[in-house]
Amino acid sequence: MTLSERDRRALLLLGVALVGYLVFWLATREESSGAIVAPAESIPMLEERLQRVREASARLPLLERQLVESQKALEAYEQVLLRAATAQQAQAQMLEILRALGAEQAPPIEFRSVELGAVRPLAEGLPYGEVLVGVSFECSVDQLVNFLADVAAQPKAIATDQIRIPEANRETKQLRVRIQFAGLVPAELVKSQGQGR
Repeated sequence: MTLSERDRRALLLLGVALVGYLVFWLATREESSGAIVAPAESIPMLEERLQRVREASARLPLLERQLVESQKALEAYEQVLLRAATAQQAQAQMLEILRALGAEQAPPIEFRSVELGAVRPLAEGLPYGEVLVGVSFECSVDQLVNFLADVAAQPKAIATDQIRIPEANRETKQLRVRIQFAGLVPAELVKSQGQGR
């Protein structure tokens, strides 16, 4: 569960307020009998605790600025994710990118078959998942190298997951290639895919 910036700030302020209230309560409490009782902590200890609370509250603006900067950096990094309402739409978006890159090759690469693979979590505890798309085509070695370089250079997080080159045609020097690509998506798409099953 992630907390919004407002919730984090509220929790931090609540913690500071609770510590302040505890110090106030310890300093002003009285026994119900009305007898004067020695304080549980000495005045220097309470002053030291109050100083620590003041230092913590003085760091609060710095921590809030760091939180805002971290959130902006995370948003910038997450621009590479495939954003879609469903995992299948993310796969379609990735396939569209791959087809466009294949069409830019000289001569154009045409996919003979397309296989939409599984949707899986990227790693335990990370808020990302992967969608898989497999494509098969024939091309020359130069075309394959250029195509893979173009995939790596485009702005979305798409990478090769598996590459298979079972055979080559010696006469035409064409390779039969099958590549499975993995695209990075938010974990919500993986969770929604799992709930739909």
